[in-house]
Amino acid sequence: MILRITQKLTNGVLGGPKYNEFTLNVNGFNFNIRIQQYVERIISIASCETDNCKYYLDIFYTLETLLMICDGHFVPTISVFENDVEITSSWHKRALPSHSSADFMLGAGNLLIDYSKVIDEKLFKKWYKLESELDLNFKAMLYCTSGVEMPRDMQCAFLTEAFGGIYELVIQKHPNIIVKNKPRGESKLKYYLVALFEYFGDIIFDEELITNKYEFAQILVNSRNRIAHISNKKERYFLNGGECVMYLVKLSLLYRIILFDQLDLPQSLHKEQLSSIVCSINKHKCMTEFLEKLKVFIKEKEQ
Repeated sequence: MILRITQKLTNGVLGGPKYNEFTLNVNGFNFNIRIQQYVERIISIASCETDNCKYYLDIFYTLETLLMICDGHFVPTISVFENDVEITSSWHKRALPSHSSADFMLGAGNLLIDYSKVIDEKLFKKWYKLESELDLNFKAMLYCTSGVEMPRDMQCAFLTEAFGGIYELVIQKHPNIIVKNKPRGESKLKYYLVALFEYFGDIIFDEELITNKYEFAQILVNSRNRIAHISNKKERYFLNGGECVMYLVKLSLLYRIILFDQLDLPQSLHKEQLSSIVCSINKHKCMTEFLEKLKVFIKEKEQ
């Protein structure tokens, strides 16, 4: 059986030519995986040993999410063939809503790593295991950056919350990451965020860390708490709608960088591109206004 999925950007074209091919053994069956890209992307999954659709779907969805963390967004599927039979309509009916990226995630400017340079059998197996370990945490990240109709402040709140679980995963590999002892009554999440910002997000949150890393983390926690707690919001500083979009992008970058680290992909593969993306984000009017407000807010608190 051969499952062939063709993907294409709604606006714009995919780069190329790119070509990856490798073999996987899944549940005792061998599969040949091929990714061809030039203007559009064609993913082929083939095996002469089984026609069990579940195996083909598992491979595709795992591969698709791996491509997404490299590209920064999902590429829409325009046609699907099972052998020579087109099944595009039924495929779209069962497509995962979280595998459709929000408009703020789209564009070549969100790409961190050229997948064609890293994807092979070894990386696929690592990602298959890691994605399973992440479980709902990763699914939450996908929904927070998806086109599913949900208020941006809710998406930002849930994505911020996800880093509590990510921290637990990170310290298994990096026990040297130090979290300052939190004062009684303060959120653990605030200090987890600061530790992750310092270790993985020094480029992404450079200006925020220089201004005041703890107060910035507290603002994210306040924004999260609007869902977790009912309180007098006038007493707390939290992100507005536009700022939530900016930090959905920044937090998703941090999440992806942490995943790359878990997959043992070196910083040299994405550091230059990451700097360029963050520079572009920080020039956005909404971002510059927030950073200025943050500085004023810090000064007022210190007085």
